[in-house]
Amino acid sequence: MPSEHIVTRAVRLLSDAHSTTDMVRRGKMSISDLSRRTILSKQHFPKFLGFSMICSGLVGFFSMNYVQRRQLKNQQDREAEHSLIRLRQGSVGSMSHNEATVRAMIENARSSSWKENLNNAMDAHDRFMLGSQNKNEPEFVEWIRKRSEEIVKDSDQGGGNR
Repeated sequence: MPSEHIVTRAVRLLSDAHSTTDMVRRGKMSISDLSRRTILSKQHFPKFLGFSMICSGLVGFFSMNYVQRRQLKNQQDREAEHSLIRLRQGSVGSMSHNEATVRAMIENARSSSWKENLNNAMDAHDRFMLGSQNKNEPEFVEWIRKRSEEIVKDSDQGGGNR
C-alpha cells in the first residue's frame, strides 16, 4: 500500500467511509461494531491513542494557563486594592521594617555616586554569599539601618515620606 498514489488512497478511504456509514444507516452494523472495526483496530488504535493524548495534553495546558492567568489577575487586583487603601489612609498605620529598609536603600543609592553604588553592590553581594564573617559593617549598612528606623518611627507618628 505505501507505493499507491495518494489519490488512490484517498478514494479508497472515502469509499470505505461511505460503505461503513451506509452499513450503519441500514442497521447491518452497530456503533460498537464500528468502533471496534475502526478506532480499536490494530491499524488505527495507535493513531487514536496518540491523538487523544495530544488533545488531552493541549486541553490541560490551556486550562492550566487560563487558571494561572486568572489567579495572577486576581492577585494583582488585590495588591492594587490594598495599595489604594493604604494611599487613602495616608500615613495611618505603621510601615513594615522591610519596606522602610527598601526605602532607605533607595535613598542611599540615589544620593551616592555610581562608583559608590558599585562598591556597595559588591560588598552586599559578598556579605550575602559569604555571610557576615567580618563584624565590621560598612558605613552604608549602618546608614541604611538608622535611616530605616527613622522611616518606621516617622510612619508610626503619622509623618513619613509617602
